[in-house]
Amino acid sequence: MASHKPHVLILPLSITGHINPLMHISAQLVSQGLHVTFVVSQRVFACTMEAKSNILDQNQEDLMVVKVSTADEVSVEHPDIKSLHDERFLRNFYETMSMQEGVEQLVGKLQGEGRPAALMIADVFVTWAHEVTDKFDIPLLAFFTSNATSCSVFYRAGSLKRQGILPLRDENGNFIAKDTVTCIQGVPPLHPRDFPFCLTFPSSHFRFRFILDLYDNFHKSCGVVMNTFEELETNAIAALREEFPVYSVGPLLLFGGQHLTSVKPDVSYFQQEDDCLEWLETHPSSSILYISFGSDASLSPAQTKDLALGLEASHQPFLWVI
Repeated sequence: MASHKPHVLILPLSITGHINPLMHISAQLVSQGLHVTFVVSQRVFACTMEAKSNILDQNQEDLMVVKVSTADEVSVEHPDIKSLHDERFLRNFYETMSMQEGVEQLVGKLQGEGRPAALMIADVFVTWAHEVTDKFDIPLLAFFTSNATSCSVFYRAGSLKRQGILPLRDENGNFIAKDTVTCIQGVPPLHPRDFPFCLTFPSSHFRFRFILDLYDNFHKSCGVVMNTFEELETNAIAALREEFPVYSVGPLLLFGGQHLTSVKPDVSYFQQEDDCLEWLETHPSSSILYISFGSDASLSPAQTKDLALGLEASHQPFLWVI
């Protein structure tokens, strides 16, 4: 029997930091009486199902995790690959790009079963999502996983390039001498080294070129959902609202446990080690410095050494995720 609850289709980029916030949003939608279909690839299906079981202690049937087919072999041969995180990003990106046919089949199947999607929320990096929603006449909201300031810089990257501000590095990867950038509406002055990571590459790098192509995606949706809140980024949000509707729904990490369950619902593709828990229990609450730069960032040996020496000199107990 078809459900009469409004049905939302969620489409993340296949990267941990993009899936987790959309899983938090999905749980909140379910808590408000909606039905959600969360679409992922075969590779991340198992850990996403585990996150679902953690995040919801009731209404499990209203958050459906569905896997769709992808390319059998995702090639990551690319001249710009210089590191493991380059390779990981490309593999996840190409995998998501190969999901379009499977998602179209799923949307058609849901319509045929009397369970049509009333809305799709897709990561802004899933650049083909608008083709699916246009084909099936479904409203589309884009989701930007980071903050409004980063979004403002991404959105205006093409304009910054035309002004000669971008790229920030030459083709050898060396920073080009630049002054602090003050012309981005709603954004405080930015030193070149403070720019979002993807825009610190040379102009020929695939990540740099990809961000330049994002501009149109912001205008192919009904609006952009962001993991931020008004009081934190008043100016950046206001500036973006002059270009397209913005819905600030963050900080999403507070959603887990506040209304749903006390178990943290994050997805992780890496083996989890819990040996540290016993050590943590021997220290007072809020006494440990936690250090993590995420799954896509990497430190050079020199940076790692400097950080380690600083931690040693601080005499502060710490937990460092590497």
